[in-house]
Amino acid sequence: MYNRLMLAKPAIDPETGKPADPADLYKTFLKVSEEEVQKLGALSVRQLDTDQRLRVDGLLDFWTKTVPAAREKKIQGYSGMRNTLKALDEP
Repeated sequence: MYNRLMLAKPAIDPETGKPADPADLYKTFLKVSEEEVQKLGALSVRQLDTDQRLRVDGLLDFWTKTVPAAREKKIQGYSGMRNTLKALDEP
């Protein structure tokens, strides 16, 4: 599944030949990402038991490190200046 995901290319608008606008689901994912970082940051300053701490830290790492790194990863086989998800999000 990872290989299929990593081989996915941005959808191209047939009328313009440029990348299509991001899907609503993707926009929602990015919004949730921001919200989760805030919520998990607030939780991380609380006194938590070991299991809770591991869960909060793991989720915080996902939203603050994994997601941004994935957005910065170059899209293989997709040339041009806008060859990352982050660059495609920008106007």
